[in-house]
Amino acid sequence: MALTKATNRMISGAAINVLDFGAVGDGATDDTAAIQLALNAGSWVEFPETSGAFMVSGDLQLASNHYLFGGGTITRTDSTKDIFQAIGTQGTHVKNIRVEGLRFRDETIQSGGTTGHPSMLRIGYGDDITVHNNNFYNMNALRVSVSALHGTADEEAAYASITDANMNQRISVTDNVGYCPNPTPSGSGSYFTALNYSRDFIISNNIIENYLDAIYINGGYLAAVAMTDAKCKSFNGIVSDNTCSPVRVGLWTWSARDILFDNNTIEGGTNESYDAESSINITFQNSTIKASSGVVFSTFYNVLNLQILNNTVEVDQTYPSAPLFNASLANNNNGEVVMRGNVCKGTNGIATLNPAFNSHLVIEGNTFENVCIVGFAEMGMIDINNNDFIYDVAPTIEPIDLGSGILTPASTTGYRRPTINIKYNSFVNNTNANINQTCIEVGHSTVACYYNFVGNDIQDFALGINLPVGYSASGVLHTVITKDNKFDVTGNFMLIQDSSATTVSHVFTENTNGSGLGIITSTTPPSNSYYSVGSRNYFPVPTSGGHIGSVCITAGRPGSWYNFGVVS
Repeated sequence: MALTKATNRMISGAAINVLDFGAVGDGATDDTAAIQLALNAGSWVEFPETSGAFMVSGDLQLASNHYLFGGGTITRTDSTKDIFQAIGTQGTHVKNIRVEGLRFRDETIQSGGTTGHPSMLRIGYGDDITVHNNNFYNMNALRVSVSALHGTADEEAAYASITDANMNQRISVTDNVGYCPNPTPSGSGSYFTALNYSRDFIISNNIIENYLDAIYINGGYLAAVAMTDAKCKSFNGIVSDNTCSPVRVGLWTWSARDILFDNNTIEGGTNESYDAESSINITFQNSTIKASSGVVFSTFYNVLNLQILNNTVEVDQTYPSAPLFNASLANNNNGEVVMRGNVCKGTNGIATLNPAFNSHLVIEGNTFENVCIVGFAEMGMIDINNNDFIYDVAPTIEPIDLGSGILTPASTTGYRRPTINIKYNSFVNNTNANINQTCIEVGHSTVACYYNFVGNDIQDFALGINLPVGYSASGVLHTVITKDNKFDVTGNFMLIQDSSATTVSHVFTENTNGSGLGIITSTTPPSNSYYSVGSRNYFPVPTSGGHIGSVCITAGRPGSWYNFGVVS
């Protein structure tokens, strides 16, 4: 009796092998039609390793419950097409699709097509989508959206209809490797992964090399508006443990919220390593970043609650080139930005932080080597506390320079009076060069401000703190507290240089120099500063029968002072 050969398709419930449907996998034959037949015949579809690649001219359609696997190679021959698409509707989502253990290639330079940024897989209205342990060459891995035309009126219309219930949900992109030798803005290598209108996702443990932008999370459209949770239509995501070497941008969000970027490694990029735009509750933490020519951390506008925590950063650019941190547009809707526990180093000179346009800026507990902070326009409250500033190259600008902008609280900040706290920082100049540099310089303001300089240790600078001419140009009354600082400087501890004595209420007390208590080495307060009643000047070398210091009893420049504390 003759025997009949059984194939996988003859076994009920078994995986389907594309070879059984006419696919060849020789690197020459167009296997598109045969593969579509296999996809139509069952859910588990195997692409085995063959002598060559399965050649696909594009747009193979997937349905719910498709699982693609097998170790084979699939090569796209039409660069304007996706290899696979799975398109649902708002009412009926495509669900449970997994692509695992395959290799995808595009040997051409892609120019893009009508779908915008063609990819290995495009999802529209999809749930439970997994892309795991695949290899990509010259190809975008995954684009999840709800509209065909990215960045157009079609997408704006789609945005208006998106709700928490009908957006893409539960997306997983893990353990993949992507390399793109020929990235183009609208096609190959534009994004390794782009998630639009997606929630509850994870992108983890991927190696992403030479894509224009590594990972993009979008929950909005092109218009820039003041953000609320409801307007951020991508949320609840984790982007972790990825290694990226982007051409342009590393990892970024647009109109997204509640996204954690954790333990990523980013090297290179001409624009930004990490970027948050029009987003809420974004955290960049525990990452290693080496920036070549772009900004490391960036906010554009409308960013509320950005946390930058415990990162290790090396900046190759030198001031005034691309900064370590940049708020690039004047916009009063930026909220709190916290930068805490980071170790940041300028490797090729002085790097800078330019954190303007925030209602509340917190820079706390960081180690800055060859890094200066400049540019504080339109701030509500500033806390620069407990940082170590170390200079192995000569600082060409002040370590903290608030002099480049006007401090004016935005109407949306909630702060009735701007407050600048610079407390318990250490400033060490190891270069013995450019010793004429000021350590802290404060900008001018059109509204009354509180300035608190407390507990700082300033070593090897010419001038400790400078409030230059015009810093209170509007004639409003500022309150300045200078207390418990150690000034190991060659010149004045502090200069308040405004021409109007009535614009500053200054309390100067319990500050020390390198050898002891006092204002410089004099028993007389400097006449170029305005002092309030109660300010105290401690003498550098008290003697028997002399006094500990003097106290201001009548405000002025320098006011009236009387000795106190007889030494006996």
